[in-house]
Amino acid sequence: MPTLQTPFLVLISILIVILIYIVLRPVKRYPLGNCNGRYVSASLLCIAFCVFSFWDTDWFHYLNAFDDLKAGYSGHMEEVYVWIAQNLSPNYYSFRLVVWGIAFLLFLRTIQLLSVSKPLTLFFFGTIYIVWFSYARVSLSMALVLYGTAILYGNKKKSVGRCVLAVALIIISFFFHKTALFAILVFVIAAVSEKYPKVFVWLMLLAFPLALVLVKTQLSSFISMDFDGIDSDMSEYMSAGQGYMEKDLIKRGLGAFLQRTLEIVPYYGITFVCIKELKGNRLVPQNIQVFMLIQIITVLISSIFAFDLGINTTTIYIRFMRFAAIPTSIVMAYCYEHRLSYRLTKIFIMLASLGTSYTMLYSLYNSLV
Repeated sequence: MPTLQTPFLVLISILIVILIYIVLRPVKRYPLGNCNGRYVSASLLCIAFCVFSFWDTDWFHYLNAFDDLKAGYSGHMEEVYVWIAQNLSPNYYSFRLVVWGIAFLLFLRTIQLLSVSKPLTLFFFGTIYIVWFSYARVSLSMALVLYGTAILYGNKKKSVGRCVLAVALIIISFFFHKTALFAILVFVIAAVSEKYPKVFVWLMLLAFPLALVLVKTQLSSFISMDFDGIDSDMSEYMSAGQGYMEKDLIKRGLGAFLQRTLEIVPYYGITFVCIKELKGNRLVPQNIQVFMLIQIITVLISSIFAFDLGINTTTIYIRFMRFAAIPTSIVMAYCYEHRLSYRLTKIFIMLASLGTSYTMLYSLYNSLV
């Protein structure tokens, strides 16, 4: 098993993404193809990418932590991963297959419940956002929240059992990653506002400056709180949050700046498209509207941490923004399929594709030097 990132290993990751593109490319043609065989093949390739995600050094960090998990020591990770390592994972590859494989299957189940082309959504996800989905375990908790949302608002008939299952999945997500509290908060706001999306959009935009001032004035004192005596799970969550905020290992240089810009700009672009369509299009199905709201809320709340808050919050800003990866794929596919804000959507799709290509090539470059 490889223990260090090499150019050859990064090329394997790049090759898998190229194969996903080749397999699913026909689904972009009008009329949109069903391509069931291609859908299955691309899904298997996506799982393979998650298992062999050599493009990012986090793959090797999790490898180093795996032996500790097998020994029963969770470290900074949640206890559930100790159980997975000890009971479901004879080796590190199988550990990744269980964690990221389940997360990806939840993503597939999510889009199957929505009024959107499944192959087209998989195309955008598998060729653009799979890189951010594969790099951290938070993807599993994120997938749980979004699958729960799809159960509540999807095309299938609601029942008490389905509602209970959806809420349970959303709550359980916290035990797979502590930052799932952010995703749960986003879901709650979206659920409260989905009856009046146009009004909500204006309220969110107007409230943003106030929220920014509030966070800036309260964050420093919040971070310096003494957590002695607080419930251990909550204490661990706060400590983890502080660790993210105080992290100072931020990539620098023109190459890293360009990579980050190409990653972030499409999130804002698709958010603009969401706002535009929620304000003027009455034909967007409710289940897509909810995911448009989730996209907007995620990006707006994340953006608060992009400002100077007196402490380093860049890491939290990026981590929270990546919660929009799945909603962005869904909105991209729906707008492309129905030609909503078509020219804008295509521009942001091209930028996002360029960003992923640049990220992979930048990783290859870093592995060479």
